[in-house]
Amino acid sequence: FQKQVAAMAAFPGIAAMGCNLSEFNDFPNDTNSIKKVPSAISELKRYAMMRNPLNHPSVIFRKSAIEAVGSYKHMPFFEDYYLWLRLLKAGHTIGNLDESLVYFRVGNAALTRRHGTAYIKSELNFYKCCLREKLIPGYMVLFALLIRLPIRILPKKLFLQSYKTLLRK
Repeated sequence: FQKQVAAMAAFPGIAAMGCNLSEFNDFPNDTNSIKKVPSAISELKRYAMMRNPLNHPSVIFRKSAIEAVGSYKHMPFFEDYYLWLRLLKAGHTIGNLDESLVYFRVGNAALTRRHGTAYIKSELNFYKCCLREKLIPGYMVLFALLIRLPIRILPKKLFLQSYKTLLRK
């Protein structure tokens, strides 16, 4: 928190700030991957068109900015991503420290929440709202769905392997 609070104080125009996550299965000293997110503001805006630009467990934010865009809204599995996109649309700046400051337990259970028809329905609803509110351009929504939906319906073993291989460093 000390590093993020100092960064927020140094850059008062930043509405929300996160960092990279060190992911582990059983013990924090057994990190198996880093979930990296861009730290450059210009990169973050592009990245946000395809993926969640902030690692939610690491985020601190200015309450006034969050309230100004309507705070968290009901959007199963996507509440945080939806909030960050609305912040960006409203002209707020978001950022990430290029450090891993949070240990985050992940496992197959955490990953399999992103699999199956219930998740697909939520994802389609999320992108429908993004289109309606002009948060993500239509061609980017189409591209994201063409990449994501086939992966969501893979058998769980293949899904987990592709997720770990494609999305983690």
